Amino acid sequence: MKKTLFAALLLCSLLSPLSHAQAMTVRGGEQFMLPASEAMNDDLYVGAATMIINGNIDGDLIGGGGNVTISGNISEDAIVGGGNLSLFGEVGDDVRMGAGSAVIGKNVKGDVLFAGGTLYILKDAIISGDIALAGGSIVIDGTVKGKSFISADSITINGSLEGEVEIYSGTNLNFGPTATVLQPIKHQGMVEAVVAEGARVGKIDFTKIEDPREQSKNIDSSTVAGIFAGIFGIFFIIQLISLIVVALLAVTFMQPLVSRLVDESLSDPMVKLTRGTAWFFLVPLLFIILLVTIIGSGVAMVVAPVYFLSIALAKVLAGIVFGVWIMRLSSKKEVAIDWKPVTLGVIALEILSVIPFIGWLIGSVVFLLALGGLYSYLTLRLKAIKK
Repeated sequence: MKKTLFAALLLCSLLSPLSHAQAMTVRGGEQFMLPASEAMNDDLYVGAATMIINGNIDGDLIGGGGNVTISGNISEDAIVGGGNLSLFGEVGDDVRMGAGSAVIGKNVKGDVLFAGGTLYILKDAIISGDIALAGGSIVIDGTVKGKSFISADSITINGSLEGEVEIYSGTNLNFGPTATVLQPIKHQGMVEAVVAEGARVGKIDFTKIEDPREQSKNIDSSTVAGIFAGIFGIFFIIQLISLIVVALLAVTFMQPLVSRLVDESLSDPMVKLTRGTAWFFLVPLLFIILLVTIIGSGVAMVVAPVYFLSIALAKVLAGIVFGVWIMRLSSKKEVAIDWKPVTLGVIALEILSVIPFIGWLIGSVVFLLALGGLYSYLTLRLKAIKK
């Protein structure tokens, strides 16, 4: 009961900004650029192969792409993902990043959360809040005023860490000659830290890990729980961002189709639930049967990608369906399928997904409704084509 009440309160707190949000801008495509001569006075959602932000944003930036370069200033949060990500503008609040390779070159007034391959925090960057970084290689030449939690195979500190420091390293941890870390350091790794001459580094509380498989023996249960919670939180954020961006792009560029799919999913819910359940469970069985037959193996290779594509589309559609359903219940009138029900539905459904039993049940039902609606729409389209 307490968990359910807490989840409900959390849901309300996360969704409350939707009631008074002024506007948002959604962009997408092969390439998106915000010129330095232009300014954005609301939240910006972007999904593009190449994303270049040179102008200032008075609000949040939420987006992702293959190559992302941000040179303009962001007044609030920056929540971004990409293959290569460069952040050279100042951020007025928190930064949450997922990238193969990332650079932070300017000040961040809030916290920084990073998960990915490599991260380089440049010399001129000042992080006013805490950092939680997980990656393959991390280099910090800038200043972190808050707490530092760092987990990586290779870590190099040339800058200043002013708060509490906890480090998990693999092959090496190096403090360069310009490093300043005056707080005690909790360090767990395969080798001890290397401290260069001239570095100002306080006491290092080192726990040696002989083998990565032995690491769990040297970490107490609360630390293990914290690590897993952090990893789960990172993936939850990345998935949430991805679903919001994809759903907003779908509503922006395919609004008539999305509206039809939503109406199809919410009409005759028991029928759509049955069809969605049948599609979800019976198609894999059909795939296995076809796969073991010589004649059917070719058909199986076609069925498999169609099935997985339908699951991915239903996952995105489910958030939209849920948001429209919630708003219809509250307003008792027709709901425009725009950014409001999309953002509401995706966030609400993702939060419900972490609530055991009741949350999982609701999430599963909505997903199967969306899958059933998608199946019904495709069936109708195929019948129309045959005629």
